[in-house]
Amino acid sequence: MIDIHSHVIPMVDDGSKNFMVTERMLEEASKAGFKEIFATPHYFDEKSIKREDMLVHFNELKKLATSYGINLLLGNEVFVSHDLPSLVKDKVVSCMNDSRYLLFELPRNNDINYLQDVLFELSSMDIVPILAHPERYRFVIENPESLIELSNYGLLFQGNSGSILGDYGDTVRKTAITLLKMNIYQFWGSDAHSQDRYEAFNLSKKYVDKFAGEGVFEILTETNPAKVRDNLEVDIDIHKTKKSLFFWRK
Repeated sequence: MIDIHSHVIPMVDDGSKNFMVTERMLEEASKAGFKEIFATPHYFDEKSIKREDMLVHFNELKKLATSYGINLLLGNEVFVSHDLPSLVKDKVVSCMNDSRYLLFELPRNNDINYLQDVLFELSSMDIVPILAHPERYRFVIENPESLIELSNYGLLFQGNSGSILGDYGDTVRKTAITLLKMNIYQFWGSDAHSQDRYEAFNLSKKYVDKFAGEGVFEILTETNPAKVRDNLEVDIDIHKTKKSLFFWRK
């Protein structure tokens, strides 16, 4: 498997607190069956660690990961802003393995009235945005089908294994189930900040199998992440659960 979303690099964000935690993460990831991990540290603003400094940490960790049979790949989880396209263009943040794919996140409880503009500009740059854990955002919880409209802007979606296991509460779990039934997700990641998510990751497979169908788990954790790694096109297959009007709350 390939983990598309992980905070495994120590002491650069709110993920791994030290190299001991990172080593335990790599050990548990290897036991779970991961052969590759995208290290996706948070980028919030200019106070966040810069790409050139991140590369130093990344290259040091890459050697350790290899000893656990894991190939480490670099990305970022970038917090949305008006400046997101410029951050990509100026290589302040890292696309996934230097591909055209970019992992980003939104605020949990606030609507972003400029999101469509950002998505359009990224598309004009041939950047494919991947929205991390959509099941955790209020606007999605209130209206899961709003993601279908956003998918028309080329947006892809990554679900968290912990969401379906109840790590973020029952409301998020139910939303993740709905999105699995809609076949919204193209990726299924750990969003690991410690070894716990890797210890429990495979427990989420039965829920993906149940609500999305047999074989989907492998597509979300192997086929599609490999396409991101190799900068190939990821197939989109989203189903509506009912007829409705789609709109973005401003």
